[in-house]
Amino acid sequence: MPQIRINHLIHWFSKFVESNVAEIYLDGVRIAYIPVDQDKELYESVKNFYIPSAKTIYDLALIENKNGVEAFDLRFAMEKHNNPNHYHQKLAKGDRLFIFEDKFFSQLIREQVDGVFYNTTDRTNGRKGS
Repeated sequence: MPQIRINHLIHWFSKFVESNVAEIYLDGVRIAYIPVDQDKELYESVKNFYIPSAKTIYDLALIENKNGVEAFDLRFAMEKHNNPNHYHQKLAKGDRLFIFEDKFFSQLIREQVDGVFYNTTDRTNGRKGS
């Protein structure tokens, strides 16, 4: 009986992955799957899954898709645009949106400047041998 449930879950998950969704990553960790609607702009798609805060880095966000990686201004993309001549950022099926907060972003910059890379997944508080 457990094998049947596992097979059912695997089947459901594979259908979910093939569905019309994008993903949001905050500081490199996936926080949400977003249903994609080509009529919605980025702010409309994201607002129910992530609310920018004072910690959010607005100057830079990334969208990764089959064409590569695109950097853009998150503040501008999260505003409602009434001017049809403005570029309107939208999410498409399979897109991965990367949003950063200040502490994580500062650490990334330090790593690039100093050439020192930190293990952000290390939960041992720097203790060796744990």
